[in-house]
Amino acid sequence: MAAGGALTEQAFGACSLSPMLEKPMRFADIEVVAFDYGGTISGNQIDHRLGEKPVDPGAAGALRELHRMGKRLVLASNTLPGEPRWPALADAGLDSLFAGAALSYWLGVRKPDPRFYRVVSAIADCSADRMMFVGDRLDYDVAAPLDSGAGAAALVRPGGLRPGELLPDGAVVIGHVRELPTLLARQATP
Repeated sequence: MAAGGALTEQAFGACSLSPMLEKPMRFADIEVVAFDYGGTISGNQIDHRLGEKPVDPGAAGALRELHRMGKRLVLASNTLPGEPRWPALADAGLDSLFAGAALSYWLGVRKPDPRFYRVVSAIADCSADRMMFVGDRLDYDVAAPLDSGAGAAALVRPGGLRPGELLPDGAVVIGHVRELPTLLARQATP
């Protein structure tokens, strides 16, 4: 660790991402789902008791279902001081479902830096090509992880793609996280 707790390039060297696959990953091969927090699994309003936005109840049900399906869950979030995320997960009864969390403030590296995605892969103890990243930003949560070797990505956008946006290979658009278990289950069926 560098001064101030930031991770150095050397610390990232041990956990390299798998190279991109020649063909798109079947979602059935996904072992780990890495979730962004704000705008993806959180509600819209800050809960002053928690000091941050709580987990959206619809997202909470989907997270429980994914865990029951045998998917490992990881939180992968750009954060600021005072955004620990864990109290909100605990308040929703979800903290024990997550294998770990990559919170940018504490790591000293943020999305879309490729080192961030290497850390998420290391936390998940899974090669990146067996991971799906889920978030509400096409650049940070979909394109950058896919460019870094992720097997799949899901853009959470109720209105779909915006004019001029292109969805990269290996990505899907969903309106809400609650659609994810059905998508992954359907893709698992031959």
